[in-house]
Amino acid sequence: MTKKEKDDLEKSIKKFGIVEIPVANLNNNLLAGHQRVMLKLSENPEYEDDVRFPDRLLTEQEEKEYNIRSNKNTGSWDFELLANFDNTDLIE
Repeated sequence: MTKKEKDDLEKSIKKFGIVEIPVANLNNNLLAGHQRVMLKLSENPEYEDDVRFPDRLLTEQEEKEYNIRSNKNTGSWDFELLANFDNTDLIE
């Protein structure tokens, strides 16, 4: 993570808190939320959070696929609507 990405994440956490729940496999491998969890742990080694687990142990290949899917935006865009989008709320 770059310094800017870290700073942005810190700002987001200060503003909104931890709003996305970290995900771990049944063997406790963290699958999603690495940066959020590590940042909070660096501030407070006693930090605890809710964690989601799959209903079965994922294979190593499934862990990799899940991680890619959870970090990839898969939505579609209405480019006609976006043509008139006011991004002033997103500048900061």
